[in-house]
Amino acid sequence: MWYAQEVEGIRPDVRVANLSLIGVDWYIDFLQRAANENGPMPFHKDFDEDAYLGDKNNQVFYSQRLQRRVCRVK
Repeated sequence: MWYAQEVEGIRPDVRVANLSLIGVDWYIDFLQRAANENGPMPFHKDFDEDAYLGDKNNQVFYSQRLQRRVCRVK
């Protein structure tokens, strides 16, 4: 979809957001800037860089059934 917009110029009026990347700080920064014919992606007014930069998006998954961590973040 990015290729279609950026190279072919298809539907520059629509903003493409890849939710698989929403936990990555550089991608959040990218969404907060205007692109093509669109303004920045709206985020909550209190959502600033201190909330997501660096390792603040790390996750630890926990299974109640197993009673143990299934993934460890260093």
